Amino acid sequence: MRYPVLSRAVAAEVVQELIRGEQPEIDAFVTWEGSGPKLNSEPFADTAASLHEALKTFEMSDERADADMFEGQASPAIHEMLAGLPLAIIDDPGFWRYLSLVHFWWLAQWRHPSAFESNDPALYLRYVDGVLTTECVLSRMYLRAQIAEIDGDYSLTTAVAQGSDFWRSHILRVSTGASPPLSRALLREQSERRMPTDQARALARDLNRISSNIVLSIYDEEDAAALLTELREQGQNT
Repeated sequence: MRYPVLSRAVAAEVVQELIRGEQPEIDAFVTWEGSGPKLNSEPFADTAASLHEALKTFEMSDERADADMFEGQASPAIHEMLAGLPLAIIDDPGFWRYLSLVHFWWLAQWRHPSAFESNDPALYLRYVDGVLTTECVLSRMYLRAQIAEIDGDYSLTTAVAQGSDFWRSHILRVSTGASPPLSRALLREQSERRMPTDQARALARDLNRISSNIVLSIYDEEDAAALLTELREQGQNT
């Protein structure tokens, strides 16, 4: 399968033009990797249009101040949009650059307005260049839904209100994210018994420490929940 990509150099130039409000001919810079028939891009355009409309509704809702909530609500659509694609495509930063700039530029700009307003590539490129999957808006949304989903249920993507720091600092950027059952248990725990920031950070440190001695990725839902209960009880007794 041949799939579309954008180079980092092209992406950097395109973003500057988009920030200036220009309409660059991005398709002219798209190249194709792989072999065989071309990947159908219509689902990308359709999903982008659907989510753009959903964002308009969100911005009129009572939750509009919680931008991370919309990120969570939209994550399942990104995950489903890419379902079944070969790993080689999902693993290619150039593909994420293509998605981010051709179809979802409006979402990245909305999600991190101050970064793009800074005109500092060191601040804004991480959100669209696909190199750091936990930072790029589209790839981290995909990971969020992939981690949270269980038997087609994506409800945990929005289980934690004002959850931007929680997702990034305690799941996506650390080893916890490598164990979906543990991540889901942590999300349930935070949703049901919200921890203050310092307690959440302490728990995350404990999990990172334990992960150096125990293969947490093999834990199932029950094991993960029991581990979190034990760690929280230990923390309350110290």
